[in-house]
Amino acid sequence: MSVPLTTYNAPTTKDVDEWKKVDVKVKMWVFSTVFHSLLQMVLKEYSYARNVYLHMEKLFRDNNKARLMQLDTELRNISIDDISMAVYCYKIQHISNLLENLDASSKVQDKHLVIYVINGLSTKYEHLATLILHRSPFPNFSEFSES
Repeated sequence: MSVPLTTYNAPTTKDVDEWKKVDVKVKMWVFSTVFHSLLQMVLKEYSYARNVYLHMEKLFRDNNKARLMQLDTELRNISIDDISMAVYCYKIQHISNLLENLDASSKVQDKHLVIYVINGLSTKYEHLATLILHRSPFPNFSEFSES
C-alpha cells in the first residue's frame, strides 16, 4: 500500500500580500502597546512581527534576574515614611506579587511579609511592632494588613 505524497503548493502572490497585511497589523499593535524606549530597541532591526516578538522576549528574559534582584531589594528596604498603613501593606503585597509573577520560586513567605512590614515601620509605630513580634501565634500578612 502506497502512501500518497502531499504536495506543497507555493504561496501565491495573493497569499503573500495577505500575509504582509496581517504582519503589518500585528507590528502596529505591538508598537502601539510598548514603551517608546523599547520600541526604539526593536524597531530598527527587525522587519517581521515574529522577529520583533522574539527580540522583545529575549530582552525581557535577559532582564528577569536583574528585575528580581531590584524588587527583592525594594521589598527589603521598604519603609512606611508618610503613607498610611493600608497603602504601605498594599505596596508590600504588590512587590511580593511582582516577584512571584516573575519567578514562582521567588514567592515570599507570609511570615516574611509581616517581618518586612515591621522592619519598615517608623518609631511612631514602635509599640505596634513590639506587640506583633511577641504575639503568639505570629500573625499572617492578611490579618495584619486588614487591621
